[in-house]
Amino acid sequence: MKTPLPPVLRAALYRRAVACAWLTVCERQHRYPHLTLESLEAAIAAELE
Repeated sequence: MKTPLPPVLRAALYRRAVACAWLTVCERQHRYPHLTLESLEAAIAAELE
């Protein structure tokens, strides 16, 4: 049986997934060209924590 991921790691993976999805949508719609994956992850983390 697999051991579950620690909550901190799971939250980081979810943040990365959401940031990737958001960045993909922004790139396709040519919006917010200054955004980076790191800046989005940091913004999400700041809002949640």
